[in-house]
Amino acid sequence: MPKRDIKIFDKSEIEKKLIKLALAEVPKLNTIGAMCYSMVPPPDLANYICPICSEKTVYKSNYAEYITYDLGACRNKVKHLKALGAVLDESQFCKNCSPNIEKPKLCLKIKIQGEKEHKTCNVTTEDLDVLREFIKNNVIHVGYYDEEYPLKKYINRIIELLGISIDKETKKIIKI
Repeated sequence: MPKRDIKIFDKSEIEKKLIKLALAEVPKLNTIGAMCYSMVPPPDLANYICPICSEKTVYKSNYAEYITYDLGACRNKVKHLKALGAVLDESQFCKNCSPNIEKPKLCLKIKIQGEKEHKTCNVTTEDLDVLREFIKNNVIHVGYYDEEYPLKKYINRIIELLGISIDKETKKIIKI
């Protein structure tokens, strides 16, 4: 099957989506999520294999948990953000690529059509979920435990992640 070309949003399309989200009516929300999960103890060690240079870095404690659980989830989630020209920058986790980084952070690069590439670090799985919900024109953000929040609550974070400057008229409409 031939690959479909993904249309990457331009700034005006993003602004229209922001206005639509800001003005959207939010239906009744499910404020109580699932509470039946059992906790798995975090791993003591995790091996990180750099997708750029293929070198291995061994992580302990909190980073081991992040590498084991969150990083893979982020890699899967960013695949749904092609319309934003989104790619992950994991280079801080590789001791070969970034030998001087003490506290590595996952970064997200966004390339809106007609704009400069924008990079935001310290990106979470929730950030990627919020962006996916935004590009799908959802008005609700579904949290980790299936609890629901108005997506418009995340407008400032969406703008920060996208790295676009909003014109004055749009700012008035979305009230930022």
